[in-house]
Amino acid sequence: IPTERQTSVGFDAKWEVRPGLVLDGTVNPDFAQVEADQEIVNLTRFDLFLPEQREFFLENAGIFQLGYEGFFEPPPFLLFFSRRIGISDDGEIPVMGGARLTGRAGKQTIGLLGVLTDAAFEEPRTSFATARLKRDVGTSGYVGAMLTDRRDELDAETDAGADFSLWPTPRLNVTGFAAYTSAYRDREADKAYRLGAEYRNDRVWAQAQHMLVGPHAETGMGFVTRTDVRRTDGFGQYTFRPRLLGLRQFQVFGGGTWLTRVTGEEQDADAFTGLSLEWNSGETASVFVSTGFTQLDEEFDLADRIPVPPGRYDLRRLTIFGGTSPSRRVGARVMARFSEEWDGRTNLVDVGSRVSLGKHLTAGVGWTMSQADLPGGSFTAHVVGLRATLAFSTRLFTRA
Repeated sequence: IPTERQTSVGFDAKWEVRPGLVLDGTVNPDFAQVEADQEIVNLTRFDLFLPEQREFFLENAGIFQLGYEGFFEPPPFLLFFSRRIGISDDGEIPVMGGARLTGRAGKQTIGLLGVLTDAAFEEPRTSFATARLKRDVGTSGYVGAMLTDRRDELDAETDAGADFSLWPTPRLNVTGFAAYTSAYRDREADKAYRLGAEYRNDRVWAQAQHMLVGPHAETGMGFVTRTDVRRTDGFGQYTFRPRLLGLRQFQVFGGGTWLTRVTGEEQDADAFTGLSLEWNSGETASVFVSTGFTQLDEEFDLADRIPVPPGRYDLRRLTIFGGTSPSRRVGARVMARFSEEWDGRTNLVDVGSRVSLGKHLTAGVGWTMSQADLPGGSFTAHVVGLRATLAFSTRLFTRA
């Protein structure tokens, strides 16, 4: 039987340039030990946002964040997302090498990243570079700027942004960003921005924001859920601490979102209200209901199999969360979402359990059922996952 031998050599290095400032380098890195992405059935019309798993990009990853992540949704806008490097829809793209300088220098937080990927899947050899700088303001605030550059032998795209997080009072946080995305191939240059405020004390939590993402505000190294949108959000919550039924606290909350195109045509709106409970034992439960509408301008395939035609659709949804205390040896969690949408129904049930056997072994099982029954078709999908971690010591563990 004919055989072919392939040899690949790589290395990683780390050097503390000065206290708090670390330089990492890698040549021909091997990501074979990285945990695989969790299988997810997509019940939305937007791209899934899968978290970074590779250690080279995970360490000090928060330094490179500029944009808005959102809650219970894919991030509306991120100027930098490391999974754009070395990963494509067709598979893994070889990373030839890279270097990263991250850490603190006085009142500055610094992040520099450069990576070169090889040609693969009809993509040419590409270089990625990112520069990030944040300057402390007061005890908790900052102002910052960021530059990203992606280029190959055919074209280049350079995007830039600035952001801030300021605390006028110890309870009030004002945040915002502005980004500029350069012209790329047949796309025009465009902009995105956000201004938000959050007030939080022992009882009250309130948030409000307004954000715009232009029609052409795609990023060369980031993640953008949808373009051509103006979005306004509001949220409020009040916490009660009654001395009954073993409750530590319960919260009532509500809010809503309003989205239009940049030119003003309405696109989406929803309003929600709910209740969250936490017991002294650590168990939690919450439930909320929401209602709204979606103006769908283009057809899409739900879960890549059921066509949903354009039109205006009403939305009604019930969501339930529950979980045991993380300190228990045996724990469980459940999330269920029942929706009337797209002139039909979609349901999602996610259940998981965990058991800790001593200090070294943790194991768990999870089951997710995704269901859709729409005019264009129906399906039921089941995903089952098993997970176990064995820690031999504080320095050696194995995970499966």
